[in-house]
Amino acid sequence: MRLLAALLAAVLAVLPVVAVAQSMTLCRAKPGLLDLGNPLAIARKAVAERKQLRIMALGSSSTAGYGVSNPSFAYPVQLRIGLEKALPSIEFEVINRGIGGQDVEEMAARMQEEMRGNLPSLVIWQTGTNAAIRQMPLDTFESRLRGGLKLGKSLGADFVLMNLQYVPAVVAVSDKEAYEKIMAAAAREFDAGLFRRYDIMKGWYEDGMPYAQFVQLDGLHLNDFGQKCIGRLLTQSILNALLGGEINLIILQPPAGVQQTKVGRLRAIAFTGAKRWDGMPDLPTVSESGLPGFQSESWFGLVGPAGMPRAHVAQLNRDVAKILAAPEIKERFMRGGALAVYGTPEEFKKLMQADYARYIKLVKDAGISSQ
Repeated sequence: MRLLAALLAAVLAVLPVVAVAQSMTLCRAKPGLLDLGNPLAIARKAVAERKQLRIMALGSSSTAGYGVSNPSFAYPVQLRIGLEKALPSIEFEVINRGIGGQDVEEMAARMQEEMRGNLPSLVIWQTGTNAAIRQMPLDTFESRLRGGLKLGKSLGADFVLMNLQYVPAVVAVSDKEAYEKIMAAAAREFDAGLFRRYDIMKGWYEDGMPYAQFVQLDGLHLNDFGQKCIGRLLTQSILNALLGGEINLIILQPPAGVQQTKVGRLRAIAFTGAKRWDGMPDLPTVSESGLPGFQSESWFGLVGPAGMPRAHVAQLNRDVAKILAAPEIKERFMRGGALAVYGTPEEFKKLMQADYARYIKLVKDAGISSQ
């Protein structure tokens, strides 16, 4: 059994950043809300020169992932997963520095220590919700926010402010939008991006999504869906900024490539797999486009310990093949940019041996050494 996930080669069309609705049925954002309003120049430079990007998520319980059923659902983890999937050639690190209950004042106070200890190129600063609920004076909130941004920017990182949550505990605050406006003004003044979480979540509610779909029973903290969706939308926002107007050619995993081509920011050229992808059946392969024999795919296989009884191997192979043949499973993999491919253990062994030989030859032909 193996899963083949081929890549899209795409060339950037230099057009304005446009919001992208996520492929998840319920996880979406209204037009314009995924534009950070900032090109993230420092983060771009880190990606271009070092092929890596270290991100620090600074915040309160939202960032810490309070109450999620699985730590991987917290938005900082979802951000890392999404970026790695979209840009597999880049090394991403997302450091979670969320501390439950903290407010803008406490976060600003630890800003210098956190940044010097972690040396991020990009800081996601999630704040505002606790300040609004606790009715922090607006002038105090503005002063602490501006002071934190001034200090953080002086330490050489891009910033993205993540504003308030649209949840019952915040909606009940009379001047909640005043905090939102302060954050928007500070982002403009200090050349920071703004992730408009408040408006995104408000859009969910106004479109008929009940609070229970994205908020925990306490009426404040995001549940599993809320955290995962915010992580996915934040990923798209950052990708929009990192890719906008700078990259002439890029190889992407299919889901990310599809999102970018749908909004006209990328033009798909070819699919790097041996066969066309069902998700974009009109897109030719690289081999069809003039490079016969070209094939670049990543695969995932199921293996067991050496010496596993052949009867057990055969039974597992039959069970997995039956699962992968199910239409709903094929559809799920297709949406994720993968093909569900299954065969015999002997065929899988031949695939691994062929890949090994192919890459050994590639390394030798390129003159690459271990020194």
